[in-house]
Amino acid sequence: MANKGEEPKKWYKKDIDTSKKNNAVVFGLLAIIPIIALVVGISSIVNNGESLSTSTNNSSSSNKQDKKYKVGNTVSTNSANIRVEKVDRHYEHEDDTYGGPESGKEYVRVHVFIENTSGNKLSYNVYDWSLQDSSGDIKSQAFAHTENALGSGELASGGTKTGAIVFEVPANDKDLIIHYKQSLWSGEEVLIYL
Repeated sequence: MANKGEEPKKWYKKDIDTSKKNNAVVFGLLAIIPIIALVVGISSIVNNGESLSTSTNNSSSSNKQDKKYKVGNTVSTNSANIRVEKVDRHYEHEDDTYGGPESGKEYVRVHVFIENTSGNKLSYNVYDWSLQDSSGDIKSQAFAHTENALGSGELASGGTKTGAIVFEVPANDKDLIIHYKQSLWSGEEVLIYL
């Protein structure tokens, strides 16, 4: 007990401060656990990501990325065979709702083929494909109409999909490169020179 004139000791203050610190530690751990799980999950996806190979060449994937694939070449990845089948320069569509390409530019329509060679479903998406122009500018699809648009979906094991993608590029640019990257988590990319 406190003497007269003395303030009583606040024994509970220490317990409250310790309790707040313990709560902060527990909260911090609970916040970190999902982050660690996410990093481990992403790490396993990247480590199991697709690796590039061709049916005629089994060199390392870095050499394959340096290989200059062309229109008509089939490129094999860990889960799919892909190919740019045909390229239409100065593409126009009679239903030009979007107004056509900007001045000094043209639409290029690229016809692609995907075959699922994995034993699982394979997701595909128009945004797996992009086009690089001679200035190094890499663009996703343009807003333009086309028949047989690639779109997005899934392929069953052994399934195939063909589709078209329209890109807007500087008119008459000769140094165009298609980039194919099946997923955001895969660090590997196929380059196809048009």
